[in-house]
Amino acid sequence: MQRAFHPHSAPAAPGVQALPLTAADLAAFERCGIPPAVLARAGVFRVASAEGARIVGRRPGSGDYSGIVFPYFWPGEEHPFEYRLRRDHPEIELQADGTRKQRNKYLSPPGRGSRLFIVRATLPEELPDLDLPIVVTGGEKKALTLTALADTGDRPRWLASGIPGVWNWRGKRGTEISPSGERTPVKGPIADLDKIAWRGRQVTIAFDTNVRTNPDVQAAHWQLTRELTRRGAAVFWWHWPPSTPGELNGIDDLVGAWGPEQVL
Repeated sequence: MQRAFHPHSAPAAPGVQALPLTAADLAAFERCGIPPAVLARAGVFRVASAEGARIVGRRPGSGDYSGIVFPYFWPGEEHPFEYRLRRDHPEIELQADGTRKQRNKYLSPPGRGSRLFIVRATLPEELPDLDLPIVVTGGEKKALTLTALADTGDRPRWLASGIPGVWNWRGKRGTEISPSGERTPVKGPIADLDKIAWRGRQVTIAFDTNVRTNPDVQAAHWQLTRELTRRGAAVFWWHWPPSTPGELNGIDDLVGAWGPEQVL
């Protein structure tokens, strides 16, 4: 199963004022095991603040929206259906304990439902291929790292899929009219999950290190496991090695610290 991808065959962001990634961007991605070829395939690009604000539906001048954009593609489609912006300079919020936390570092257009991030040029026939394992992780960058780890031969080791937050495999599925006549949102597993064959398939969930300590992340981890098991998947968990340095957060950080060979 060889993915046929020609970097210049179709624009990753038609109608968008895309800027090339900087040398510093490329170096940062490379440290996470993401080579330029994978970035080109994914169509990752930069935007200035005004363009960043436009594509995520914010008012220009209301903040700094310069940053890196991850286009969302569905297998078999040439054009992106969504963009997600990783801001260079998100707002900083002072917490009650005196610590500082970045706010709205990642942005999507408002009112859009959650979708799966699957790297461009993934073949449509990979979705029903039960012999191809799936790895589910949190975030686009980690999905790119896992894609780079998988694509080392004619056939990928697995299909990497990213969700933009540990609970974002759930979302709004529609609306119903309540007995009182009010429109009520209907929530549940996102529709993208219905487009993938799960029954009899090996699936690994690879969340960040805080899955060991954060009750909310643990709950999302367990509920996703239950949902995929209900769909017939054989679900495994990525277990962080006891020797993982405390400052590491995700699989991308681990690849950067240890190298792809040791992680594999």
